[in-house]
Amino acid sequence: MRILFIAPLRYVATMNFVCESITAFARYGHTVDVLVSEACDPPFDISGDNINVLNYKDSPQSLFRVFYIGLFQEALRCARNARYDLVIGLSQLGLIISRWLNKRFKTPYIFFNDELWFGNEHGTVFGNIYGSFMKALERRANKNVLLTVTQDPMRGRFLSVINRIPVNSLRYLPNSPAGRAEWKPSTYLHDKLGIPRSSRIVLWPGSVQKGDGSIDLARSAKCWPSYITLVFHCPNGNYNNLVKEIHRQNPRARISTDPLRRCELDYLIRSASIGIAFYRDAGINARYICHSSGKINYMLFAGIPCIVNDFEGLRWVHDVNAGRVICHPDETLRNVRHILKHESEMRQNALAVFEERLSFDKHFERFSIDLQYMLTHF
Repeated sequence: MRILFIAPLRYVATMNFVCESITAFARYGHTVDVLVSEACDPPFDISGDNINVLNYKDSPQSLFRVFYIGLFQEALRCARNARYDLVIGLSQLGLIISRWLNKRFKTPYIFFNDELWFGNEHGTVFGNIYGSFMKALERRANKNVLLTVTQDPMRGRFLSVINRIPVNSLRYLPNSPAGRAEWKPSTYLHDKLGIPRSSRIVLWPGSVQKGDGSIDLARSAKCWPSYITLVFHCPNGNYNNLVKEIHRQNPRARISTDPLRRCELDYLIRSASIGIAFYRDAGINARYICHSSGKINYMLFAGIPCIVNDFEGLRWVHDVNAGRVICHPDETLRNVRHILKHESEMRQNALAVFEERLSFDKHFERFSIDLQYMLTHF
């Protein structure tokens, strides 16, 4: 089978369920042409037998970028030059283009959903008109897919209502790395940042945003005991004024800014004792993030308990005793001490819940069986 995977998001390389799906399709013997922006950040470095990465020219951030002319042109060129058995559209725009190709070439397509959109998120009159128009196209395109993929049943129920599609058309791929969860501690951050190996690292992986609690966390960590080190991993693209403010608030906090390949990210995550996953309350996508959180899933995959926001979609981390839920960053130290006191038990719970709920491999196997059946009867 030959697959065209349309991935219009510049940060697609950070999306585990996308990267692992591409790799898994190739491992199953399918040829996957992946259409990504030439401006991906971090760079899209997925490679291997049966995987062809194709770049489209991404327009600068401007009014005309909303039309994504380069992406439409390249998708059309791909479909003309190769006979695809399946098109996969990532996110709203990928879905819309997949439907457009379906109408022209009769190629079946599926939707890889990432965000829940209503159409009114843009904050300006023109933006909301555009958003409502795109939402109408998304709903129409979603009604004709073979399958819709999202990360968990909680998000699936929302997507079913918002896009007016039946729940039984949904399949689930958690935003997780492939492989079996296991505890393999690393000293990557200790060695890189000159942190004593006896120190326990509390790690914030990924970018920081206004209102996500990062500044409050840095401020409260000034009085942490010396054997606990707070580390922020913010790649260069995210080294902004907030990161500078973190350093100003707490010069003891360590900041890693180097962009990493996926294999290096594994070493970084595994050098932490505890993970932090705080999200800005930006509505339904944050409050019901559930199994869409790549950072939480990866840390549990590595056997690292997490401290998370008290959001409806994150309380499961506390319920399975693989982490702690807090209402304010000032509560972090108390919960760090609790986790360190019960570290062995919570680490085992983290590994167990990953295998039970978050295993990409198990979910992809079920998904691929259903997909083959649907293609056979298309």
